[in-house]
Amino acid sequence: MRKILISVCLTFLSIHCLAQECKQIRVASGAFNWEPISYQNKETLKYYGVAFDVLNEVVKRLDLSVIILDLPFKRLLMYLENGSLDIALALYKNKERETKYLYTRPYFSNEARIFVKKGKEFPFNSLEDLVGRDGMAPAGGSFGDKFDSFANANLNRNLHILYKKPFKETFHKFIINERKDYYIADFLDGMMGIKRAGLEDEIVPLAHPIGKNDVHFAFSRKSHCTYLIDDINQTIEQLMLEGFVSRLTEKYK
Repeated sequence: MRKILISVCLTFLSIHCLAQECKQIRVASGAFNWEPISYQNKETLKYYGVAFDVLNEVVKRLDLSVIILDLPFKRLLMYLENGSLDIALALYKNKERETKYLYTRPYFSNEARIFVKKGKEFPFNSLEDLVGRDGMAPAGGSFGDKFDSFANANLNRNLHILYKKPFKETFHKFIINERKDYYIADFLDGMMGIKRAGLEDEIVPLAHPIGKNDVHFAFSRKSHCTYLIDDINQTIEQLMLEGFVSRLTEKYK
């Protein structure tokens, strides 16, 4: 009986210690120019976007605090893999990433589209329609397993994806000057970038989407905070039911 009691006490203490450790979590976005998901005001250096609003609501309801790290995307993935980071705030899921990270339920969905110079639209009904055309996509970006697999398999068929950085500051020069046929971006992000650049009458999205991708929080498998995933999932689900996330889309238009 005494052994059982000691075992129960040790288990309780272990859980308590974990909870103490995870009162503060290390998070990063890695995407500081991904509207309306995650972006940074260049003057104030404050963070904005759906990812940060959802994060703030989650940590408030779970009584947590956060340390926000400034990390470029590739370093974020490295830190997430080695345990130097607890959570990536905005990440698409694909087969390769699923083997490395633990995902929460999605809190947002993005539709990826093809953007072209107005007057240079072309028929696009399937990924095969991109073969033989020169395109651009964000550095390090993923648009789901279907697109990623197709792009990798068809590079030798003249499907040229130019991963140019910084992407938003250069795409319009390539498209308008017809150095590239198209660029790929999430629909809302692309439209907001076009509007900000004053190019609504010069660059347009094609009607058919590449696909729809869910946005998740992703945990490091080496984080001591992974036991929080169930609580975070329940909180995200409650936020969805309350209409919290759908209201954010209107907020950032």
